[in-house]
Amino acid sequence: MHCTRLRNFHWLTWLVIGLMIAMIVSLVLMYILPVDLSVFIIPLATISYLLIPLILVYMVLSIVVVKVKEWLERYLDAMVEQKTGAGETSAKMAVLNKRLEDMERQLDRIEEILVKVSE
Repeated sequence: MHCTRLRNFHWLTWLVIGLMIAMIVSLVLMYILPVDLSVFIIPLATISYLLIPLILVYMVLSIVVVKVKEWLERYLDAMVEQKTGAGETSAKMAVLNKRLEDMERQLDRIEEILVKVSE
């Protein structure tokens, strides 16, 4: 894993990592040392029991919100592109109509000149 990814973790992710590390360290110390560390383990377990579901719900909601936002952005971009594409098409048609009218005028002039020459 790249170091930049580690630095960009959300603060909730760091909170969960810290709680898990504290629980693991307290369990290891409980087995190594003859000291009763239940004073530390029980509050950590209670906090993690309450916080982890809330954190998971928050993370799922934030993922859903980001996905919906991305979908809306893509949808709106497609709508804008479609509208500008229709505007470009109508502009191109207007230019082509103007050219066609100019060509018709030139053909009319040529016909008039040919008619005059033939007389």
